[in-house]
Amino acid sequence: MALQRCCRALYRALLYAYPPPFRRRFGKEMMQVFDDRYRTVIQTSGPLSLLRFALYILTDLLSTTVAETIDSLRPLPQLAIGGDREFDGVPTFHVCGSDAPRATALLAGAILSLAFFSSATFAIEHSRVRHWRNDLAARAHHTRFWASGRPALVPSVYAAGPAQIRTSTPGQSRIVEDLIAQFDRADVVALGEIHGTNEDADLRLRLIRKPDFPKKVRYIVIESGNSLHQEMLDQYIRGVDVPAAEISKVWRDTTQLGADTPITSPFLAGVRSVNKGLADSLKLRVLAGDPPIDWSRIKDREDWRRIASTRDSFTAELVGREVLEKGHKALVIYGAGHVWRSARGGPIPADSTFVPLLDRKYPGRICAVLPIAGGVYPDTRKLEDLLATTERPVLLPLKGTPFGALDPNEFIGEPLHLPFRLFPPGVTLAEVADACVYRGQTPDTTGSANSDEADPAYAAEIARRRSLIAPPKR
Repeated sequence: MALQRCCRALYRALLYAYPPPFRRRFGKEMMQVFDDRYRTVIQTSGPLSLLRFALYILTDLLSTTVAETIDSLRPLPQLAIGGDREFDGVPTFHVCGSDAPRATALLAGAILSLAFFSSATFAIEHSRVRHWRNDLAARAHHTRFWASGRPALVPSVYAAGPAQIRTSTPGQSRIVEDLIAQFDRADVVALGEIHGTNEDADLRLRLIRKPDFPKKVRYIVIESGNSLHQEMLDQYIRGVDVPAAEISKVWRDTTQLGADTPITSPFLAGVRSVNKGLADSLKLRVLAGDPPIDWSRIKDREDWRRIASTRDSFTAELVGREVLEKGHKALVIYGAGHVWRSARGGPIPADSTFVPLLDRKYPGRICAVLPIAGGVYPDTRKLEDLLATTERPVLLPLKGTPFGALDPNEFIGEPLHLPFRLFPPGVTLAEVADACVYRGQTPDTTGSANSDEADPAYAAEIARRRSLIAPPKR
């Protein structure tokens, strides 16, 4: 801790080489990036890490102080908003600083950087330090757009607002890159899914196969996994040969009767395959998020209900203990209803899903991403009219954008043909999640039938479990 405080104080002093307006505007975020990267250095690397880390900081300092000094002497350029359109009622102003770095500040920065290097030689190797500059640039870039006083558009779609959600660029499908980018601003990305859809299954596989994913994320938490079998799941994901009859217990024996088997089995096989090509320090770990249940001990509906009713609280405790308390990052894959934040006055009780439970204890560290079903239903036209991009799927930010002001009932309840409103009048999409994955007006497709139930013994066991948990007849 003493070393960390010393390094942090030295880096804070180095920031004085930047112009004061830049330092006031971006200093907190730069310190946050420093803290994140320092923690990763300490946890994952070998003897020369802090020296390399410090060299990258000095390189960035020398190049960016000059650039920011020049930039501070001229106005920020006019930002394009959706072509030539303007938004009524949105204030626009530009900031032009005239401060140049003082010679004493530059001299102090040089001396402090040398001191920083000399204190770093005994630290540990940092395998991912090369991403320092990119992460810092990305954070500063998004903050700077907002310093201009208007919500910037990455020409096709809304860019980061209060939730700092990054979105797609025109001409290419960026949905996977945009989801990975959320880990620059959040420690946990809760990615909601519509159970059984091929589109959600494909998106998850594309996400974990992206080379940048394991460089940022260590854990994946899945809904369809019985935590009673976590040790066996760890062995399987590490590449150990586990008999199919054994590993299938992970997804067959959940509180939800293995309903997502056609999706879960290929996904776990995909993670296992990705791990084979990764160094040990980058290997992914999958955590089973369903509370431990031993079906041989379940005698009636009350036995099952006592365990199943803890699903979201168990997930929140698991993510807090294994991920957030240890300074890691995680992708959490659950059904869409589990990533909803509490909606005021609606049928969703406060703290009934794991996202608000985590928000309460770890504020600002969770990004909730809601799926919007593909297909043509009455109010998808509202989204289409707001979008200037032809790309689908696309990640849409909700906080502080026109997308977020829409009625969630129209995009969640409507496709399900529910006879009631999930959310009361006045609740917006932005109150339900931070961002959404919108797949467009092409209908979703459903995965193959549950092949596990073709096994007579398993089919009989599923029938027994269903009879146990069936509500009493009136």
